[in-house]
Amino acid sequence: MSAIETTDSLEALRSFFRQHVPAAAAASIEPATPLLGTDLLDSLAVIQLMVFVGESFGVTIEDEDFTPENLASVGSLIELVERKRTACA
Repeated sequence: MSAIETTDSLEALRSFFRQHVPAAAAASIEPATPLLGTDLLDSLAVIQLMVFVGESFGVTIEDEDFTPENLASVGSLIELVERKRTACA
């Protein structure tokens, strides 16, 4: 994934969090921002986030993608998208 695509992915995720997660309004969403164990994700938000990722980035999110490693941070989620896009290419 190019730097431009990574920046675009980060901006799309920031937009998602601002729209769907009230706690994110005051948070600085960066690649190192943790997702699990924070007030950014509850169980419903995880589902909404993964649906958003699949639809926005044109990748198929499988049940096995719902792992602590993939949801550890914003950056790990972007890495998941990159792996999914590479696998489809």
